Amino acid sequence: MWLKVIYIVSFCILKAVSSPGGAPMTACGDMMPRHFDFQDQSGNLPVTFEAQSTIVSGQLLTIRIVGTELVPSFQGFQVQALTQTDEIIGSFQTSENVNVRDCNGIPGSTATHVNSNLKTAVEIIWIAPATTELITFNFHVTVLENIGRFWARRRMPLTVVAPPNLVPTEEPTSTIPVDPTVPTEDPTSTIPIDPTLPIEDPITIYDGCGDTKVCFGVPDNCYSDRSCDIIGAVTYQNPDFIFELLSLENHNYVAMGLSSTTGMGNASVIECVRYFQIHSYTSWTIEVFEAQRANVDQSIIDQLESSSIDGRIYCKVLRKAVTTVRGERFDLVNDKFYLLLASGYDIDVDTVMQHNNEGISYAPVRLTDPQYVRQNEPQNVLILIHGSFMIVSWIGLTSIGIVFARYFKKSWSNKKTCGQDVWFIWHVICMLLSWILTIAGFIIIFVYRGEWSTSAHAIMGCIVLGLTVIQPIGAVFRPDENSKTRSLFNWLHQAFGNITHALAVITIFFAVRFPEARLPHYTLYILAAFVSFYLLMHIIFTVIQVRGDMKRDVNSRTKNPKPRPFQLILKTLLGFFIVSMMIFVIALLLVFILDFDY
Repeated sequence: MWLKVIYIVSFCILKAVSSPGGAPMTACGDMMPRHFDFQDQSGNLPVTFEAQSTIVSGQLLTIRIVGTELVPSFQGFQVQALTQTDEIIGSFQTSENVNVRDCNGIPGSTATHVNSNLKTAVEIIWIAPATTELITFNFHVTVLENIGRFWARRRMPLTVVAPPNLVPTEEPTSTIPVDPTVPTEDPTSTIPIDPTLPIEDPITIYDGCGDTKVCFGVPDNCYSDRSCDIIGAVTYQNPDFIFELLSLENHNYVAMGLSSTTGMGNASVIECVRYFQIHSYTSWTIEVFEAQRANVDQSIIDQLESSSIDGRIYCKVLRKAVTTVRGERFDLVNDKFYLLLASGYDIDVDTVMQHNNEGISYAPVRLTDPQYVRQNEPQNVLILIHGSFMIVSWIGLTSIGIVFARYFKKSWSNKKTCGQDVWFIWHVICMLLSWILTIAGFIIIFVYRGEWSTSAHAIMGCIVLGLTVIQPIGAVFRPDENSKTRSLFNWLHQAFGNITHALAVITIFFAVRFPEARLPHYTLYILAAFVSFYLLMHIIFTVIQVRGDMKRDVNSRTKNPKPRPFQLILKTLLGFFIVSMMIFVIALLLVFILDFDY
C-alpha cells in the first residue's frame, strides 16, 4: 500500500516539474530539459527529421518530426535554427501542437511542445528570415521520449536560405543519362533518414586509391577506415582525367586545386558547390581564402555525377589533360603539381570563400602515377633508429652504469671476473655499449640530415658527443691506485660522467619538441618521471651508503675491507632500479615506435 502511494506521489512530482507546456526559457541556450539529474542520451537523434535543404527568404518551411521503431512516440521537443556562429534566425508559427519561445529576445525563435501527451509525429512551420544574401544554418533539435530519456541539441543537415534573385531559374544540365521509364524525384523533396538503419554509402571515391587513383585526404592516414574529413581522387582515363571530391562535413563546398607552388594562390581549382543543387565549377585562386570563376573557361570540365546525402557533398568531374587557365598552361600528363584541398561554409554567387578545413600536399605529385598523397612528409626510419639508440644509451645503459660505479665498488669484494671487480665489469659493459650507440646514433642522423643544424637539440647533441668520446679516453690514462692524483682523477671522471649524462637527458627533452620527431606531448611527462625517479634513487642509495659507513668497524678499513652493512638492501634496490630503467626505456621506445609516422 505504502509503495503504491510513494509511486503515485513521485510520479505526480516528476510530472509537475517536467515542463508539460513546453521547454522553459532557461533551456534557450543549451536546449537541455531540467529534469533532476537525468543525462542526455548518446548517439544520433532517434526519430526522423524531415525538411527541405533550401528555402527562399520570407517563405514558410514545413518541418516534420516522426517517430521510428526505436522511438515510436515522444512527449516533447524543442527546435531552433542556428547559423554557424550560433546566431538564432527565423521564427516559428504556433499551432495546436506547437508553442513558441522568444529566446534571445527574438519573437517565436524557438518551437516547443504544447503538452506532454505522447506524439507519433509533429508538424512545425518555420518562417525564413528576409535576406539579400545567402545564409547557411542548421536546425538544432531536442526530443524528449519521456521524463528520464531525451536527446538534446542534435544538429541536423545544413540548410540554405537565399533571396529570390539568387534562386536558379533553370535546371542545371547533366551528362548522366536518364531512363524515361523511371519516374524522377522532385529535387526539393526531402529524404527522411531512419536512424535505426545503417546508411549505405553509395560513394566509391576510396575504391582504387593507390592502385588506379591519386588520392589526397585530410587528415593524413584516413584512407584505411575511410574517415577523411575531405578527400579528392584523380583517375587518368586517357586522354582525360576524372576528378572526384567528397566532404563528410556539412559544408557548402569542397574544392581541389593544382598549383606549381605550396601556397594557396595561383592555383587552378575544381569546385563542388551546394547551391540549391550540387554544381561543379572551375576557378582560379587569387588570395589565400578566395577563388573566383571570372575569366576562367568553364568548358575545361564536365560534371559527370553529384550528390548530397546526409550533409555530404560529392562531385565527379571530367577535366581535359591540357588546359590554359589565366594564361598558365596545365599539362596534367607530364607536369607535377602540389595538390590543394579545401572545404567550408562561405560561398557567393561566383566564388567560394574562407576555408574551414584545408590541406596541401608536402610534395608535387604526378597525376598519372596512382598513390596516396600526404600533407606531412613520412618520417625517415633513420630518425627512429637514432632516437631509439639514444633512449637505450642514456636512459638505460648510462643510468645503470653510473649507479654501479657510484654505490657498488665495495660489493662482491670477494669475487672477481676476468681479474676485475664485478662492479667495474658491469660499469665498463654499460658505458662501452652506451658509447657505441651514441656514436652510431650521431652518424645515422648526420647521414639523414646531410648538413649541420643550429637547433638547440643538435648543438646539445654535439656537445654530448664530444664529452662521450673524451670520457673513455681519459679513463685509459687513469693514474695508478696508489698515485696521489688518483683521487683527483676519480672526482673529475665522475663529474664529467654525470655532466654528460645530464646534458644527454636535457637533449632528449629538446627532441620532444623537435618538429621531425613528432612525439606526443605526454612524452615529456614520461621523461620527467624518469628524472624524478632517478634522483630519488640516488638519494636513497646515498643515505644507505652513509649509514653503512657509519656502522663499519674501524678495523674494517684495510686493504681488504669487509663488505659494507646493508648490502642485501642495496643489491635488492639495485635490481629494482635496473628493472625500473628497463620499464622507462621500453615505455619511451613504445611511444616513439607506435607514434612514428611511417
